[in-house]
Amino acid sequence: DLVEAVYIDGPRAVVAAFLATCAVLWIAFRRYRDRFLTLASLLVGILWMAGTMALLGMKLNFLNFIAFPITFGNGVDYGVNLFRRILNERRASTLSGGAPILRAVEETGGAVILCSLTTIIGYSVLNTSANLAIQSFGVAMVISEVTCVLAAVMVLPAIVLLMIHRDAGAAPRDDSEGR
Repeated sequence: DLVEAVYIDGPRAVVAAFLATCAVLWIAFRRYRDRFLTLASLLVGILWMAGTMALLGMKLNFLNFIAFPITFGNGVDYGVNLFRRILNERRASTLSGGAPILRAVEETGGAVILCSLTTIIGYSVLNTSANLAIQSFGVAMVISEVTCVLAAVMVLPAIVLLMIHRDAGAAPRDDSEGR
């Protein structure tokens, strides 16, 4: 019955959690680009999570499958906090280029990582369970925390920096030196 419930209700739970996450992003950011970048950070973390689970040979069961909808909520939080700080730093800073992004990562990245570490410790305790399904859930959640925090702290700022450089490169420049 549990396996059947996973196949029937699992996809519904994943879709509902994903739509709820998109609704939160809709509220958190006004611009589509900001929503998309934050969602992209989450999706990178989810892809890394699924890939890591596959590399470890983990099979989906009724408990570790639940890690995916939970990860939408946990994982997007890291991206929202960091990206909101990046936006605030860019607005408030007189510096250009990557300096506001570096400052945002230096000042907020540590707090985001610490938040994730406390969650990782909590999920790691599940590895002491005698129930293998609960252990599998704990491992899946630890993987999701690591991948989503790395995506938020490393990938998201890198994408924003690339976009800044791309936008700066699109501006007209003086070609008097024959470049």
